[in-house]
Amino acid sequence: MARDIDAALTDHQQIDKSKGWAPVLEGNETSAATHGALRHLVGFDLHQLAAEYRALRASVRKLWREYHSMQEALRPGD
Repeated sequence: MARDIDAALTDHQQIDKSKGWAPVLEGNETSAATHGALRHLVGFDLHQLAAEYRALRASVRKLWREYHSMQEALRPGD
């Protein structure tokens, strides 16, 4: 996942990735596929995987809101 986050993507690649068409960064798998396979290997069940996803989504949403609030605060007054 860290490699995926650090990877530079073109605007077109970012749009494709947002639609679920992630670029293959290394080997023949996406970072998401590797992450899922590793979770399966260590014995995560579907409920645990869903809980991890919900926690990650909540963290990303919180950071997204904070970022946008900061951007609005920095925007010159209208």
